[in-house]
Order: sequence, then C-alpha cells, then structure tokens
Amino acid sequence: MRNLKRALSLALASVMLMGMMVVASSAASFPDVSAEDNTEAISVLNAVGVMLGDKDTGNFRPDGNVTRNEMAVIMSKLMLGTYEADSYVGSHPFTDVPEWASKYVAACYSAGIIAGRSETTYDGSSTVTAVEAAAMMLRALGYEDLSKGAAQWDQPVAAKANEINLFAGLNGAGNAPMNRNSVAKLSLNTLQATMVTTVRDGQDITLPDGTTIVGSRRYLLRAENYGWADKIDKEGNDYGTYIQLGEYLYKGDLEKTSGAPDSQGRPVDYKWVYDTEDVCDVLKDAKHTLKNNFSGKDLYNTLGKTVVDSIEKGDRDLNVFVDGKEQVDASKAGGNKTNFWTPLKDKSTDKYGDAYSLGNGTRTEIFVSEDAVDVCIINTFGGEVDKVYTADDVKDDEKPYVLVDGMKFETTEFQEEEVVAYTKGQKDGKDVIASMEMATPVEGEVTKVTDDKNFTIDGETYEFNRTLADKITTENVKNEVLVYVDANGYMIFKGEAAASTDYAYVVACGSEQDKYNSSKYTYYAKLLFTDGTLEEVTLKDVTGKGDKAANTAYENKIVTYTEDDGKYKLDATGVKLTQDNGLKVDQGLAAMKLAGADISANSSTVFLVCNDVDDADYDVYVGFKSVPDISAVTSKSKVAYATKNGVAKVVYVQDASVDVSSDADMIVIMGDSGSKLVKEGSDEYYEFKAVIDGEVTTVKVDRAAANDANACKPLRDNDKKPFVIQKIKENNKGFITGYTLYTTDGDIKVETVSGTRKAADDVVGFAYNGKDYTMSWSYADDAKVVYRNEDGDLRTGGISLIRTDENDTAIVVLEKSKIIGVFVQELAVGTKPENTHPVEIPSGSDANAIDKAFADNKNTDKVAVTDPKMDKDVVVPKDKTLVVSGNVSAGTIKGEGTAEVKDATVKGEVKVENEKAALDNVTVESSASVTVNDVTLSGEVTLNGKMTIKGDASIEAGATIEAGANAQIVVEEGANVDALAKIEGMKFFDGAGKEIILKKTRDTVVVNSIPADTYTYNEDLKGWKGTQTVTVPATDVKFELTTPVADNKDYTISTDASVVTVNVAEGTEKVVITAKGTEGKTITSSETFAVVNKDTITVTITEDSLGQDNSLTFTLTVKGDKDVVYTVKVVVAKAEAEEEAP
Repeated sequence: MRNLKRALSLALASVMLMGMMVVASSAASFPDVSAEDNTEAISVLNAVGVMLGDKDTGNFRPDGNVTRNEMAVIMSKLMLGTYEADSYVGSHPFTDVPEWASKYVAACYSAGIIAGRSETTYDGSSTVTAVEAAAMMLRALGYEDLSKGAAQWDQPVAAKANEINLFAGLNGAGNAPMNRNSVAKLSLNTLQATMVTTVRDGQDITLPDGTTIVGSRRYLLRAENYGWADKIDKEGNDYGTYIQLGEYLYKGDLEKTSGAPDSQGRPVDYKWVYDTEDVCDVLKDAKHTLKNNFSGKDLYNTLGKTVVDSIEKGDRDLNVFVDGKEQVDASKAGGNKTNFWTPLKDKSTDKYGDAYSLGNGTRTEIFVSEDAVDVCIINTFGGEVDKVYTADDVKDDEKPYVLVDGMKFETTEFQEEEVVAYTKGQKDGKDVIASMEMATPVEGEVTKVTDDKNFTIDGETYEFNRTLADKITTENVKNEVLVYVDANGYMIFKGEAAASTDYAYVVACGSEQDKYNSSKYTYYAKLLFTDGTLEEVTLKDVTGKGDKAANTAYENKIVTYTEDDGKYKLDATGVKLTQDNGLKVDQGLAAMKLAGADISANSSTVFLVCNDVDDADYDVYVGFKSVPDISAVTSKSKVAYATKNGVAKVVYVQDASVDVSSDADMIVIMGDSGSKLVKEGSDEYYEFKAVIDGEVTTVKVDRAAANDANACKPLRDNDKKPFVIQKIKENNKGFITGYTLYTTDGDIKVETVSGTRKAADDVVGFAYNGKDYTMSWSYADDAKVVYRNEDGDLRTGGISLIRTDENDTAIVVLEKSKIIGVFVQELAVGTKPENTHPVEIPSGSDANAIDKAFADNKNTDKVAVTDPKMDKDVVVPKDKTLVVSGNVSAGTIKGEGTAEVKDATVKGEVKVENEKAALDNVTVESSASVTVNDVTLSGEVTLNGKMTIKGDASIEAGATIEAGANAQIVVEEGANVDALAKIEGMKFFDGAGKEIILKKTRDTVVVNSIPADTYTYNEDLKGWKGTQTVTVPATDVKFELTTPVADNKDYTISTDASVVTVNVAEGTEKVVITAKGTEGKTITSSETFAVVNKDTITVTITEDSLGQDNSLTFTLTVKGDKDVVYTVKVVVAKAEAEEEAP
C-alpha cells in the first residue's frame, strides 16, 4: 500500500476521489493507508492521539475490525485525552473485560458512554457495529435516553445518527462491523457535530407489565460565548456560538480553518490544525481533470462558453500553475490572464505542448469558483532515492525523510537507490516534492525505437514521459535495458542496465602510409573501453587527410563507435581532454564540476580513471554512488567527458586526486611531529606508524594533505597522539589524503576512559574511579585491540590483550554498545591520566554525599551530580571539578576547585564562589539568581532572573545569551565582562539609553571597559540598560581643521563630548586636523588612512575608504594620565543630481 502522504495528494495516480480530498501536508504517515481510505479522519484522529499506528510496523491497519473493548479505548481517549485515559482509575460491573482494557471500559462506563449486554457482561471481544459505535458517540454529544421505551433500541439511534450526519461518508447497514477506517470517519464526524442538552418534559411512567411510557425529550443545541466556541463551526443563535464536540474537548487546540493553496496551486477548502501544528489540508473539488496534452479548443469545450466569457469580461481570473509555479503573462494588461488565454479564447486546435509544460504524464486539475478559474498542471518526474534518514538520523523535532534529486520528502517507506515517480510543488519559492510513489520497473531487450517517440520491449510499446531527459534511443536496439514507468505507463527513468557500452576514450592515434600510394593511410587508435579494457583497433571512414587525420579527429576524446568486420568507425563527442583545476566529483552526489561546467551524473555514468598513463593502469566506476571522491591537483588534472540530454555518459579523468575509502575495521595512526618529508620520483609524502586491520604498518600521507589543517595536518601537530579512525581516503597511489574520526554519539561511537579491567563474564571493564570500574561493555568475537606500551611499541591482538590496570587510558570503539575495537595506552605506575571519567553520584545527592564522593574517589578529577540538594556549602577540593546539572536549587559552591553548572536550570539563589566557574547550557528562572567570580560561558545561557559577575567573564565559541523580560546582569566593581559584548546581539546601554561600545565607532559612549552597574534587559532597546549615565573623562584637547581651512560653510569641524565631526566638500582628497592641548600626551590612530605626526592628523580620502553614507570613521586615543578615546567622523558632501531637460 502507498504511503499516506502520497495517498493524500493523489498526484501520481489516475484516481479521482469523490468529494473532498486530503493532500500531502498531513501530519500522519502510514504505509498501509491509501487514497481510498478516510485519510482526513485518520490524520486528525492520529494528530489528537486517539487512533495511532502500530509501533512495530508503523501501519494504521485501516481494514482491521474494532472490538467493543477497543472502541472503549478510542472513546475514553477521545473524551479524556490520552494521558488521562491511560492513567484512569475507576471500576465497572463487568466480569468479562481483560485487564488491559479494564481502565478504558471503566472510564466509559462512569461517563455513561457504554452499556453492557447484561449487568455483568460487556462482550468486549465482539466487533462493534455501526449503530453501537454511533450510540456511544451520541451519548458523548449529550443525547440521553434515545432508546428508552423503543421496541428496538437501535432504530432511534440510527435515525438520530443519520439526522445529524454521523454516518456521512460511511456505507453499510447499522449492524455491519466497523473497521478502524470507518471508526476514524465516524469519530471525525462526531467531533464536528454540535453538542446538545437533553431536556425532559414530563415523567416516564412504567406500567405493571414493565412497559415504559416515555415522557417527551427535547435536545437543545448548546450555545456558549467561549473564545474557543468557533474553532470548528461559527454558526450559533442569540445565546452564543454552537459548540461542537471537538471544540468542547480540545478548547480551541483543534481548529478547522481556512487554508492557503497547496504547493501545487490547488485551492484548499479548509485545513485542520492541532496545537498550532498543521494536520492536513482538504482540497476543493476539481471541476475538471484533463490528462496529457490538450488544445485551447479542448480547454474551451471543457470549461464551457459561460465560464470563458466570464474570464474575457474580467469577472473571473484565469490562474495557471505549473508544478506550483504561477504562470503570468506580463504583456497582458488587466486581470491575471496567463499565456494560456489566447489559445483558449481563439479555440485553437493546436496542442499547448511542451511550451506550456503539457505532454505525456501530465495531469491538469481545473477548479472553477465564482471569481477565478485555477488551472493546475502537474507533471510527474522520475528519480532515485539518494539518501534515507530514519528516526535515528533526524533531530527530535524532525520526521524521517528521504532525499531525491536534492529535495526532501517525509516518509519511512523507501530505501536508497529505489526509483520513484514524484510530483513537484513550490514552497518559499523553491521546488519541493509534493507526492511520491514507487516507479514500475520494465526490463528486457529493445527491439524497436522511434527516436523521441517510443520504443518496444518484448512486444510492448512504451512512450516517454515529457519530463524524461535520458531516453531510450536507436543506439539501444538489441541491448538489454532496465527502464521505469509511471502510473500511466510512460517511461520516466533509465536504469543501470541501459548504461552505455558503445562509448570509448581514445588514448592515442597513429597511422601507416600505404606502400603504393603515399596519399593513402591506414589509421589506428588505442581505445579505452567502458569496461576498462585497452585495445588497439583499426579505423575506417576517418575524416580528413594526412598522417595526423585520426589524431586531429579523435585523440584524447570520448567517441561512440560501431564495429564492422574488425574495423571501427568512430564519432567524437563531448569535451576533449583539457586541464581542469576545478575538477570536483563527490561520491554519492549527482552534481559534478567538470572543466568549469556544472554536469550531472546518474547511476549509468561510466567513470574512467587513469592511475598511470605509461603503465596503462585504469579503474572503472559505474554510477555516481560508486565513484570515489575526485578532485583536481593544480596544473596537472585533466578531464574529458561526453553528455547526452544533460547527463554525463562517460567521464575520463587523468592525474587527479582520487580518494578511495578504506573498509578496514580498525585503523590507528600515531601522530608524529618528527615525521620527515619523503620525495620519491615525483611523489612527496610523510610516513606515520599505524595499525590497519590488526597489522602494524607504516602509512604514507600525501604532502598536500599533511600540510592541510582540514585534512591530515593534525597527524604532524600532535606527537604520539593516537588517531582512532573510522575511514581513510587514499589517492590513486595509495597515499592517505584524509580521514574521518569516530564520533562520540550514534550507533557507532567512541568512549575515552581511564582504567582498564580484563575480560570476565563476557564483559570488559573501564573507567576506574579509585574504587570501582564504572563502565563495562560486551565485545564482538572479532574485536581488535591495539596496545601501545610506555616505550611507544605497538602490539595487536584480540580482547585478551586488555589487562587490569587502574591508570591505563583507552579509546573504546562501540557499535550499538558492543566493543568492536580498543586502543590502550600503557601508563607508568603512579602516572595520572590526562582525562579521568567523572564519578556520577545518585541524582538528588546532598552536600555530604558530594563531599564523600570526592573523599572516596581521590583518583578522579570530576564528580557529577544531577538535581543536587545543597543543604549546606559544597566545597570543591583543589584540582577537582564539580559538575552540577538538572534542577539546581539555592545553595553555595566554593573551594579551590572548579564548579561547572551544565545542562541545568537554576531555580533559587545559587552562589559559586570558586575562582573558576563555568556555565554551559544554563537557564536561570525569573525568581532565581546565580553569582560567580571568574566564569566561562558556553552553549546557550537563558537568563530570566539575575546573574552577578564579580570577576572576569569569558566565552566559548558559539556561546549565546537569551534574555527574558527584566532579566539582570550585575557587574560588580573590578569585574570585567567585556567578552559578553562580543556575543552576537549583546548590547549594553547606560542609564541615558546610549549604547556602550568598547573602542568601536558608533554614535555612542566609547569606553575601555563595560562599567560596573546593574544592567536590566530592555525590550525596546533589545539590550541591557544600566542605571548610571556613563561619561567620557574630561580633556582640554581641542581639534581644529587646518586643511582645508574651516569656513563654517563647506568645511566645518565640531566636537560633542568624545565625537569629532568633520564636514568637507565633494572631491576633497585630504584633510588635516590639528589637536591643541596635547603637550605631554601622545596620539594614536586606529586606521592607516589617518596618519598621526605629533599633534597633526592627516586623513587621506579615497573611494575605497568611504562607506555607504559617504563618510569614513576612525578613533584617536589621546594617551596621558588617563586615556581618552575620540571618535572622528569625516563626512564628504555628495554631488547634487542634475535635473534632466524636459
């Protein structure tokens, strides 16, 4: 079955649903839900948590019958919410209810929603019928006593359910069993139904024979004036807006509202939103649907004269969308009549065709409203799934998705390299995939081809989808091919079986003069075929004359060939071998850079890689997923290629860097700062000691890579450091050009620990804390161990190589928590490891427990605790670190060690009196505060309360501070928080609202350091406002304009506090300023264009130095008893624009 999102959009199938149709913005995604199911209802019920899919398979099971027990689960979650239903505590009188269903049956019984077959029998295992389910829904709506006194209880229930449209969209008799698809539809109908209040007029009378004469009942529609009462339906009466069950249950969180057109331009009738997240769109009905190509006359006949006339009069707009892009004819004045209009108006019999994006595989949906005709043209495209991102690969707020042609599509159904047919739409001005389904493969021998029209395989003729570029051609006749077709049978993608076999690269050409006729030659060529074989062949029909005719026509080119009686006829194609300094081919990416051009590859592209011309050493790769990374080697690399229909058929590469990834299981390279450059012939490399797949060896690292900080230079910069590597890249000479280290998260990761314990009971222990080994893992049978002793010698072996040692360090490679490799570094007895694993003590530990952890674990550097209870001062010993996380309440941390508050929420008054402190991903609540001395900020610090800084503040790269209203930063005397001003978006203001800037040039208060003050976050200023007005130290320096001479008109100078402004006329190239009163002082300038000579400042003005406002700015620092910084701004007048003659 198709994925729900694809089923919702129906963009690929030739199936039209009657009535409303849900499109692909659905929040749900179930592989077994098709377009014929109640997709709108399933999406909504899934979004509100009432009807979910199977956790193991991801299926919804729309055809699965619903038992009475399961119906109780649905009703209780509908009425109470998932959490309340799952945790409901209550009772019921039934004796036949299984334990798993008991709480849900109890919840429904207590609410009067369900009734039993008898006083003690619920009969929960029986399938619920339509009328039984409707009775539950009606009771939820407020309808009481519907069946009381009735000869047959189900008749009044069915009548009322029909009356209020609970059965809308459902088929079958009232006693028919209900499946999950039908229950979802019934539930959504009920959520949209108006609630009632039952009013009893008169009393019920029970006769002696048990017959009941029922008093009359009235059901009044409930109307209220709540703010959420119009979220699903806005109708009402004089008392208020009618309340639908969905409004009452979700209090506005579930909303049925208007929606914008979908990504393909199709108008949306309404959309469902739950908890501010879009659930699904419901399209309006398409009035007409056309397939493939059509003419203006066809469209005229489809729309009818009345509609076309209304467009011509301007009563209706004609809006045309092609794959979501609106098509507008700018030359047509008035209305939005597109370039579709003229053929339509003229009833042209010519087909619209490719010029209008119409052809094989196109579906056109036409929506007609009172004010517009929307023509939505939807094409189908073919592509391969490039990458699959599962739930384990994406962020918490993302859904699994696949990548096809560089576009994302949320789904869990497809696998890499599967061929799909998809439609496109528009979102934020970019192409997006609107819908997707599997393409159908067709494989066999091509027996007939009519170019650009059709082809025949095994007697079946296929045409081409209009979007297909790489088509079957006459060259493929008698070849086995693999193609893929869309839902309408049009070819949409060419598979690997159709890879070119009739291409070759011409390595060299030669000739032999005829013995009897000197004007005649026999020509030869050395051909490199696409299977990697090299063969010398005789040529025929060579164009040109002379002994070099073949060289000129074919040498160093890609050719196609035909062979006849041992002779080859060549046709040159594509780009001749040329130097390419920008060559770039990335494994797994279809986009390439070849000879300066952007070229695409596919799964059939053949890559011929020359390792050595003289030795005739070539490698062949087929498809962009199998070719390794290839990049240029400056002034050496060459490339030749041939394309067809925009796709590379053959690529020949010579003298390039080819990065072949190693598939070794365990790779360790030892850093060596003493490694020397080796030159061997034209090759240059460095050598490093290494272990690869259990073998101690020496690896060669390419010189360029060894000098590149982003490649292999760390190997030379980190002496004796072990690099435990997941994957290496090598060029075609076997030299390493790059590597990928294991990361610390994911299914395959590394842990760096101190202390090892030999294997026992099938596990190995690590991370000695002075008392115990705190971490242990099982190991794979073939796990590899590299052991390096104190002298630097390497040994390799299995897990038995690990011994018990309290201070040896280890890098452990884990695959899903099982050891697959270990590097162990032996340390001398008594040597302290550089890093020790923190001792993690129980969450909620108090100050005494923290003190005890430090006392009991003298060999560890860190103690970590979550949710600490700091009932008294916590003392961190010297050279130790305390890491607190989680909820941190009031308390004091002090001592000679370091305190880290990490991944924590500060909820009270916390004082960190240690000389060194760190705040990493910390939130300070509005009523809380944190006080620190020297502190380092990293990650995201969210400040809603107060932070007091007494010492120096520093920041790690990427640190941010997010501020809440009235948050405060208190800077005490002697503190230095200048680093905070360097955080992007952090601004400080004085009490007068002027920005405080650290020696920068703005219309601000310029200071050497942020002054001590209490700064409160100000929403209007988007920054931190102090309480004091900051003034610049007084000075008796006076600035005069000496060249040009100030004239109080074109040339002026003025000083306002620490800001000096100079205005000069257009064309001024030099300004000389004299500073008076600088005896005994020195002046320095911040910019090279302002040169200081004693008390004279010469400013050179060039176009490059002027800013957008035609000014240049610099600072002058007058150094004396107290430094004073002046901001100097030179403004050059702009020429007035001349008026044009009338």
